[in-house]
Amino acid sequence: ALPLDIGSRIPMETTSMGHAYFAAAGPVEQDSILEQFKTHDPSRFKEVERTLRGAEKEYADKGYCTAVGIWEDDVNAVGVAVTLSNDVLAAFNCGGPSSRITEDSLPDLGARLADLAQHFQTADWVGQLPPRPYRGVQPT
Repeated sequence: ALPLDIGSRIPMETTSMGHAYFAAAGPVEQDSILEQFKTHDPSRFKEVERTLRGAEKEYADKGYCTAVGIWEDDVNAVGVAVTLSNDVLAAFNCGGPSSRITEDSLPDLGARLADLAQHFQTADWVGQLPPRPYRGVQPT
């Protein structure tokens, strides 16, 4: 099992969700993200910038981003971004062990996730439902 839970943090540059978020962000936010990487880890900046710019192209071409063995050697994933009705950019992904989510399955899974994201975004229900607590998060 993957050691993640709701709210877990993993590096943006190693995930399909992080790649999709970056790709869908506007130029000002992208510049801010890259500046943070440059400040935090200058030795890896060029590599991270190349990765995220590549993700931007992949997202423009396919409508989703892939991560094949980047975060963990045996984990593959696809990610998409949505702009919520309150103008908040969000992203989500579908991933798992490469034995179950093979590299060959990513195009179909990516297209399905992109379609789901489009329906989610079109529903425009954000902010219309009362908050519902979920595991590990207390309502405010």
